[in-house]
Amino acid sequence: MKNNNISVFAVSESFQDAEQIKRWALCLHFPNFSYNKDVGAWVVLGDFNTIRYDMERMGGRPCISSFMAEFNDCINKCGLLDLSFEGRQLSWCNGYQGLARSWAKIDRVLINNEFVTKYGGAMAYLLNRNTSDHAPILLQFVVDMERYIPAPFHFQNMWISHVGFLDVVGNSWNKPMVSESGLHRLVGKLKNETKA
Repeated sequence: MKNNNISVFAVSESFQDAEQIKRWALCLHFPNFSYNKDVGAWVVLGDFNTIRYDMERMGGRPCISSFMAEFNDCINKCGLLDLSFEGRQLSWCNGYQGLARSWAKIDRVLINNEFVTKYGGAMAYLLNRNTSDHAPILLQFVVDMERYIPAPFHFQNMWISHVGFLDVVGNSWNKPMVSESGLHRLVGKLKNETKA
């Protein structure tokens, strides 16, 4: 992203490899970022100074669509997910009154799949703005030590761009099923997809 006003705090679960943070930082400035799925749980949060969608603002000028597209592309290439805020959604206010007042969601919490697996119950909240035009973010971690059911399957659009995607899906889908019922075979094939 070509924006010098970005103030972001990145947390990687394993700090042994400083290259992890460097790789992520490069993605914000270079489109040829390569995501490493073995980096552990990630949280990237802070002021990105842009919105993802036009509906993430009230008042003010519309955001330039190419900025939003570039930001969304960066998030997808990094393999990150946007953790929704509980409660209010707009994190920034320009402080003006009346028709000149403007609100936007330019602060956010981005996480990776490993974070979802380990801390699926985590929640993010926007606290009250007191001295800044940005609302502070509270990230509440919930570690479920005894998970009785497997984590739900979440399809990621970025998988489609992977070179071997169709082969993996095809191989999994074409595995023979021993069930008699068509519905049971369908369920079995879909379960194979989640394991692939």
